[in-house]
Amino acid sequence: MLVAAVKSVARLRIPAHVRVRVLIVENDTAPTFDRQGVEGFFGNERNDMDIDHVFRPEIGIAMARNAALEYARQARFDWLAFIDDDETVDHGWLERILLAAEEGGFVLTGGPVKPVASHRPSRVVDRLIWGGYERQRRRHLLRAGRASRAGRGDRITIITNNWLFDLNAPETGDIRFDRRFDLTGGEDTDFYRRAKQRGAKSGWAPAAIAYETIPAERLTIGYQFRRAANQNAVRLREKTAGRSLPTRALIIAMRCSIDTLAALLHAALLLPTLGRTFYGAVRYFGAAVGDLASLGKPRRGFYSQVTEG
Repeated sequence: MLVAAVKSVARLRIPAHVRVRVLIVENDTAPTFDRQGVEGFFGNERNDMDIDHVFRPEIGIAMARNAALEYARQARFDWLAFIDDDETVDHGWLERILLAAEEGGFVLTGGPVKPVASHRPSRVVDRLIWGGYERQRRRHLLRAGRASRAGRGDRITIITNNWLFDLNAPETGDIRFDRRFDLTGGEDTDFYRRAKQRGAKSGWAPAAIAYETIPAERLTIGYQFRRAANQNAVRLREKTAGRSLPTRALIIAMRCSIDTLAALLHAALLLPTLGRTFYGAVRYFGAAVGDLASLGKPRRGFYSQVTEG
């Protein structure tokens, strides 16, 4: 998937006034790539675009993003863009997201991410999960599109799966990703929230589309359950931070009750909807477990190991 991501970047159209450097941040206990191997990702497709590789001998997603941020600042670049290593972009992605940022005066600019299955799901359960996930993503993109057209693009949370950041913005000159989220994720939502608190302007680039590859191992009940639990635990732990224990317990109990009721409702509608609510039931049950987990300390999260693929 990483090779596909880099090759899609290698095929980008580059505006005449722009110089691009591609950076791969590898964070693991031992390096997988060397310089020659990284440069080989480009093949013979590009000779007007630099590619570089940074290795950090530690697991942690916020740490990896900070490595890219520090690299770009030290090299005195004007913009830093992120896509995930399981994504690809089309030829016009960079032109479109950069144009939206420049025209809108945005410090943070985001765009749509559309899911693409790595293979056609064959098992019934996999098909139900894929269908539910795809519908969820479609609803999110529709809401973001409506907000953007209504002039409310600043209300769309900008996360790093399709992301452009103005490195020269005075409001965010020293901002970094918080390493408390190294193993759990949520570092990009936290970054967005703090940037907005500092007065950073954000916006949406609806035509700058990235495509997320969904491998088979993510189309399982266990993965989606754990993912929802992890996301809700992180979100609710942040929301209730600084509150007294009784207040936290009350908020968490209410949230857990709502998610449990939603899970039971989705489960009850399985037969009438011919399984369309299966994905929602799995996610809401996971969310309820995550709500309860937010009372305790963070455990090993989704980013505590490197996934190959």
